Amino acid sequence: MTMKILIAVPCMDEVKADFNSSMIALRKPNCEYIQCRSSLIYDARNKLAEIACNRGFDKVLWVDSDMVLEPDTLERLLADGEYDYLCGAYSTRVEPLAPVVYESFEIGQKAKPFEVIPNEIFEIAGSGMGCVLMNTKLIYDVASTFDRPFSPILGLGEDLSFCYRVKQLGVKMFCDGRIRPGHVGTYVYKL
Repeated sequence: MTMKILIAVPCMDEVKADFNSSMIALRKPNCEYIQCRSSLIYDARNKLAEIACNRGFDKVLWVDSDMVLEPDTLERLLADGEYDYLCGAYSTRVEPLAPVVYESFEIGQKAKPFEVIPNEIFEIAGSGMGCVLMNTKLIYDVASTFDRPFSPILGLGEDLSFCYRVKQLGVKMFCDGRIRPGHVGTYVYKL
């Protein structure tokens, strides 16, 4: 049976040219690409989550509209094995650069990024959603328990709000530190 994958891209209005180029080059076997616009990114994520659950997708590759992926990113994430949540390691897009992969975070406190990103798969407390492959069942479980999975919790953005809910379900999250997407700011930032 062929796995059905949704490439889900929430955006506000415009997307970056570097992002478009990387999406065109991305190898996407058995994938459907859906871009959802909203002035609230968490609203677009929630709509995409609903589409993923209702249309029978097995996995979702979340990609932010300011990311630059290597053409083999999806294939590499899939080849890593079966993880409910597996992200690539990327940095913020403003100075000082810091990984958007977190060792720990708490509601109302600044998240603690990993200081060093290992070149292997490692467990994380949470991450940004710029490049995350997850099982649709995880989205369904979070939505079934918490309703709108990406709606922000006071003191957390939508990305870490989702991760917080995942942690509440006892599901482990992982990062493949060998996968290093770029993050478009005034130029493409890479770790």
